[in-house]
Amino acid sequence: MALENRIGPFRFIALHGSPRPPQQQLAVLSRPGVAGNAVWRTGRRGVPFQLVGVVDSPNIIAAHALFYMYTLYIGSNPLDLSVDGVDMEITERYRVLVEDVEALRIQATLASSGGLTPNSRAKVVSRWELRAIAI
Repeated sequence: MALENRIGPFRFIALHGSPRPPQQQLAVLSRPGVAGNAVWRTGRRGVPFQLVGVVDSPNIIAAHALFYMYTLYIGSNPLDLSVDGVDMEITERYRVLVEDVEALRIQATLASSGGLTPNSRAKVVSRWELRAIAI
């Protein structure tokens, strides 16, 4: 059984990269003429991180339509994220905000890649700019 890779409603053959959960953010302050630094904890927040998704598609037209659907989620409500079968909402207690999606490659293929779509004839490789939002 293949491990699930998913951003919201979209499944992927693979998601490359490392998710970054929300973590404590710090502000380091210093003043001229005063020795040392002050460190303030400013709260537990997410920082942007990137994942590269690879998925097959029935044909090149469907591949372009799929990428267009990805872009509709930019700025939407936070989505579930599952990487290599690990559901971040359940295990890490966060969802992800989609800040940007970039098409790295949308291409037709000569033969099926044996991915998620039987008899696929196209592939979509996309870079997702995400931010973890604690729930």
